[in-house]
Amino acid sequence: MLESFDIIRNVGRYETVSNTPSFGKLTLVYSENGKGKTTLCAVLRSLATGDANTLLERRRLASSQPPTVVAKIDGNSIAFSPSGWNSEYSKPVLVFDETFVNDNVFSGLSVGAGQRKNLHELVLGAQGVGFQQTVVQLTNEIAELHNTLREKQSNLTKDIIGRLTPEEFCNLQNETGLEKAIVAAAKTVAVIESSSTVAAAKVFESVSIPNTEQTKIRELLGSSLEDVHQESVNAVTQHVKALGSGAEAWISQGSSFASDLKDNECPFCGESLDSSAMFKHYETYFSAAYEKHLREIRECKEIWEKSFGGDTLAGFVGRMGELKSRYEFWNDHIELPEL
Repeated sequence: MLESFDIIRNVGRYETVSNTPSFGKLTLVYSENGKGKTTLCAVLRSLATGDANTLLERRRLASSQPPTVVAKIDGNSIAFSPSGWNSEYSKPVLVFDETFVNDNVFSGLSVGAGQRKNLHELVLGAQGVGFQQTVVQLTNEIAELHNTLREKQSNLTKDIIGRLTPEEFCNLQNETGLEKAIVAAAKTVAVIESSSTVAAAKVFESVSIPNTEQTKIRELLGSSLEDVHQESVNAVTQHVKALGSGAEAWISQGSSFASDLKDNECPFCGESLDSSAMFKHYETYFSAAYEKHLREIRECKEIWEKSFGGDTLAGFVGRMGELKSRYEFWNDHIELPEL
């Protein structure tokens, strides 16, 4: 049995207490509030359970030394240091105080926000208290889950269009081609919302491409002077290049003058051209086929200038830009083929 305390130092109200009176079979400890009765109960509870924190938590604030307790039990001393009790006390020590009630009696007087209203239960015993605390914890978790569920249902309802319940909304099946249907519906809504603008919008009109007699131009671009010998072409080309710009037209005109004179006289000096190798190249190069080719070039040039000359080309480009703007406008309201 517990006989006495040799020393209690730096524990709660006790700075230093030594050689307490011996305890009998029945010992009454009486004092005013705040004199250390609760501290004495904490020492006895630590002795019974071996829990060092019970005393370490009650170390005196004004002391730098740890709590120290030496108890005499059945003629032997059991000491407490910061590392705990140096020996276990095998006999039961029961302390019936406020801590015992909190640990072993659940009265239901402390009602949290997650507990049911007007809860009042009484459970006795440490095991029963543990069970009840588990029930309270699970009840709070269930309440939190219900709150989360209601919050998510509320958020889901905001996104539901129509009169569907959340369950019906979640059970909806995916529709094929839904994206195209949404685009088409959006265009319909846009048409309705801008009906006055759509009603005043211009529709598409036919566009006439200027007539350029493309076949004739293509044939001309693909033609060549097949009757002109390559030797004459090379000789005249080199001579014209040496004379400079405008030389070809000048030589062509002079050749026509020479062909009208007797004895092929040179239109410049009057000398005979029969022995001139270059003049023979001129006659071959500036033949009737050459004149015909030049005439066709001039005709195609006139056709092109007539079709695209002046403001004709600029007007056509502006017309195409206007039609492109109309296409973009109508494509926002109805489905049109891609250009």
